[in-house]
Amino acid sequence: FHKDSDKLIDTFKEVGSQVLNKQLQIEQIKSTSVFPDIVTIKDKNILYWDIQYFEFFDRFLTELVALLENRAYQLQFIEQVSGIFYDFLSLKLIHIPELAYCIQVNRQRRFPAKKSEITVSKANYHRYLDGTYRSIIVQTRHLVFNHELFHLYYKDNPNTKLDDMSRLKKLANYYMEHDLTARKVEGTPISFVEEGFQKLIDSKYTKLFEEASCDYRALIETIALYRGISEIDTVELIKQIHDAFHINQAFLSYLTNIFVCWQTLYKSYLAVDSYDELLPYCKQTLDTAVETAVIRNSIIPDFLDSLNILKYEINSYNSVLNDVFIKETIHHVADNMVDLNFMLYAIEESIKLSNQPNFNPFELKNIILGNISYLQQ
Repeated sequence: FHKDSDKLIDTFKEVGSQVLNKQLQIEQIKSTSVFPDIVTIKDKNILYWDIQYFEFFDRFLTELVALLENRAYQLQFIEQVSGIFYDFLSLKLIHIPELAYCIQVNRQRRFPAKKSEITVSKANYHRYLDGTYRSIIVQTRHLVFNHELFHLYYKDNPNTKLDDMSRLKKLANYYMEHDLTARKVEGTPISFVEEGFQKLIDSKYTKLFEEASCDYRALIETIALYRGISEIDTVELIKQIHDAFHINQAFLSYLTNIFVCWQTLYKSYLAVDSYDELLPYCKQTLDTAVETAVIRNSIIPDFLDSLNILKYEINSYNSVLNDVFIKETIHHVADNMVDLNFMLYAIEESIKLSNQPNFNPFELKNIILGNISYLQQ
């Protein structure tokens, strides 16, 4: 399969060694985990760089570019991105092959794999295909790498691991080079850490404090790297990297929460005796998934935007995803993926399938992998 360049991987190895003070081994793979992960085996750190995730992301970005260029592309965008999400879901649920099979059958029925017909005007060709959005593909890889790297850093350095809120304050003050609380916006004293993360504090999702810290460090490190190698104006460069951050956060958040919804409903279905018990049984998990999505996809990115707007004295920044039309279009795709009637139908059909006398899960696994469209491109 297509792998990322040796130059990019060598950069990751060098950065990893500098941060960790030891070697970081990197293996490029494609897996049903569909996201890079660093594991430690006998004191050896190995980054399994999952190309499968980036193939999905690159395809999503291509479709987003077409939608930004031409709003008349909305229907095709919904069809193509729904297909991407179905393919992702099939892989993530392949440990339940009969359910993954039912999902993939529905994908082929509703959103059959076909080449996307994207047209970009000559005026925007450079920006979309060679310039800004080509850069975002690579910048996103740096953001993801740095995020995973700092998870490992915090794990390996417990003595430097302050409580998470203190760490965020320390990071913010270090990055801004003085106390945030001394800054003013429109004459009003503010503390971005306390205000920006108040919902995070109230939610008690302590794991998200570390996620926020890793997001923060990923953004800082990526901006620092590109400022050293890019000739692009600093303000435009920062806006571009923030766009990469927002797009990746949104894409990953949708993927993760769609998977959580399906897996939760499936497990809940097996655990209850009636439909009346089903939704109350899984409601807490689903509500948590929605709340964490808002934090990861809105509160944290908005906080990081605020820091860089202040630090670099940027007049304004507005993510490309803040457009109401773009938001509604992506939400429409998500609605396709968590249609409760179809979810229950697929679960019930998958259980019937597993009870067939000649049921062979390995055969279904091969069918799923054979059908998924990314293997055909």
